[in-house]
Amino acid sequence: MKKISILFLALVASTVSLFAAQKVLIDDLYFLLDDNLNQATVTYYTTNTQHNYEHVTTAIIPEAVTYNNKTYSVVAIGDSAFHHSSVMECLLPQSVRSIGYYAFFGAANLFDVDGPGVTSIANKAFVDCTSFNFFMFPQLITIGNLAFNNCTALIDVELEDQVTTINQEAFRGCTGLKTLSLGTHVNTIDKWAFRGCTALEAINSHNTTPPALGEDVFMDVNKSNVTVTVPAGSASAYKAAAGWADFKNKTFEATAKIGDLYYYLYPDGTAEVIKDQDINHSYLSPYPDITALNVPASVSHEDNTYVVTKIGSQAFKWCQNLTTVTLPSTIEKIAEDAFFQSSITAITIPNSVRTIGSSAFGGCANLASANLPSDLITINYGLFLGCSKLTSINIPEHVKTIGGSAFNSCGLTSIDLPASLVQIGSAAFAFCDKLTSVTCRALVPPAAEGAFAGVETENIPLYVHAFYVNDYKEAAEWEKFTNVLPIPETQGVENVQNDKLQSTKVLRNGQLFIERDGKTYNAQGVEIK
Repeated sequence: MKKISILFLALVASTVSLFAAQKVLIDDLYFLLDDNLNQATVTYYTTNTQHNYEHVTTAIIPEAVTYNNKTYSVVAIGDSAFHHSSVMECLLPQSVRSIGYYAFFGAANLFDVDGPGVTSIANKAFVDCTSFNFFMFPQLITIGNLAFNNCTALIDVELEDQVTTINQEAFRGCTGLKTLSLGTHVNTIDKWAFRGCTALEAINSHNTTPPALGEDVFMDVNKSNVTVTVPAGSASAYKAAAGWADFKNKTFEATAKIGDLYYYLYPDGTAEVIKDQDINHSYLSPYPDITALNVPASVSHEDNTYVVTKIGSQAFKWCQNLTTVTLPSTIEKIAEDAFFQSSITAITIPNSVRTIGSSAFGGCANLASANLPSDLITINYGLFLGCSKLTSINIPEHVKTIGGSAFNSCGLTSIDLPASLVQIGSAAFAFCDKLTSVTCRALVPPAAEGAFAGVETENIPLYVHAFYVNDYKEAAEWEKFTNVLPIPETQGVENVQNDKLQSTKVLRNGQLFIERDGKTYNAQGVEIK
């Protein structure tokens, strides 16, 4: 019996060892590596909360890491990973699906986390992130208890259609929150979820059925100052529902058909183009009879005028007869899947647009001409996936991240990437087999693991700033380009370089600068006085 027990304990010990993850340092970040799943999780720097990543202001999380000749997909921000850290900005790849407990707890300088693939945020993940004001989680499904508690700088929260439950105290103490948008499937909001959100002015609920409210969800909110916007025909249900009845004096029915299109009308005088509400099956074209779309700058309804600022989610998805689109300069957002697999041949996106959702133009096989607005910062996942007739695209000068599969299988012949770029997602330019050249103006090679899969990079010249040719030759993914050349006739850092001088790359407030010979230059090589 004793021998069996010893054997059993030995077996258990070996099993535990088999599944234990090892903690390693890779490029200034610590990762827990799971050898069984080939997955990596970003973890904390030390156990001392005063020293957790104190040297990191911009955390650029790669899509994959390599350790001991083995590659691991980065899938999560682990528990307490950046707790009480100095990080100000965190850029996540599409592969990161979850953010763990206390992940950014007490990171008071954090103002932006770009999480295009995040589906789950655990309890207390962002507690006391008092500078956090960019809520960018388009795929989010699960929001943990106290997830954003005391994020006092958060102004606008938009929860997409896949969210069903807002857990207790999720946004408690968000005293700066003014606008809350709830997707079509939010059906439960738990206890104290928005307690203390004293600045709240508008709740836009897209669900025709009032979400069930837990105990004192809106405690301390001045309900007489809050306008609740709901779909047409739903106002009476909201006015009768427990908790929602407190807002009955300002409940506003939003949906209206004006001309050939349906709109969601907001009390602030703006309007969103939405899919045809008479089409009940998601696999059918929402506007089967429209061939040429001309979105107006404004619409009128019941003696009120509304400025059209948004193209809604899936608004023109699968519109096989739609070939031309004209958008007004009032549009600020194009939501995910807005024109997915439609037959449009060209799109001019006005410079007023700040956000374009994932796969907005994905699968548009006939799309031959497109532009991106000048102030765009993020190119989201699958934006032009499968647009095989698209031969050229402008990447705006402020873009920081290009999401996974953004241009996968496009017909691009050349790419010019801006100096601001820090991250390119997996398969972003995969199978762009017509490429003849790539130019990247970023001084530090952007993280780009798997970005050019299926491209014969050995036959394509890569142009970079002369001073950083060797950096690109040694960087992951970029080393696959065997012909790395200086950008012809470039101006900037390489014109001030001198082999006898030492240069230092530094990050300040999330921006890259070069220090040489007592002078400071920005990422474009222009001296900062």
